[in-house]
Amino acid sequence: MCRKYNSPLNDDNDPINYLPDRCVNQSEVDRITKDFVDDWIVASDAAEANINNHTSKGWGIVATNGTQVKIQSKKVHGNTSTQKLELEAAVKGLEFLRANLKKGLLLSDNGFVCSSSQCNYVVTAFPNLWSSFQEKRGETRIIHVSAHSKIVLNVMVDLFGKCYAAGIVDKDMEWPCDLNTAVTRSQEFKELLNKLLKDDAADIKS
Repeated sequence: MCRKYNSPLNDDNDPINYLPDRCVNQSEVDRITKDFVDDWIVASDAAEANINNHTSKGWGIVATNGTQVKIQSKKVHGNTSTQKLELEAAVKGLEFLRANLKKGLLLSDNGFVCSSSQCNYVVTAFPNLWSSFQEKRGETRIIHVSAHSKIVLNVMVDLFGKCYAAGIVDKDMEWPCDLNTAVTRSQEFKELLNKLLKDDAADIKS
């Protein structure tokens, strides 16, 4: 059982963030999401783009209910803390779930967000955002997923977080399709991102 500590603003690879329900592959996620077939599942992430020595960042969420995929994001100033953006993305995901009157499931690859919520840490960083996170969480289950582990929804939000941060996309999108179709459709954005990385002095990460 987690004890009450001050929340660490630490790297996602720190062992303290390897929590019991940290999913490391798609099959582990599938075992959880099968109980949410009539609900929304949301993934949240933050990203950073450095293009021609100009840094910008962004947060993103990708939501699916099996027949629809909704993508929301926002580009912000490059000086914004990445941890703050990860928390803001999670809050936006929870806001989406509350607006759709569902408990839902939230996936995040950020150790700060997941360990703080699951282990009841005392969070002093970003107090307004953390208060909003606690207020909106409700009965939503928050799952810590391993970054860059080919978990489909996490790969999608990673891609679009980068696209928004890089200015490739600048508006929310809604696709009337299942997640597999959305993955195929997202390839055009992946190609645009790869072209940007190839043509410009760009460094884009999440």
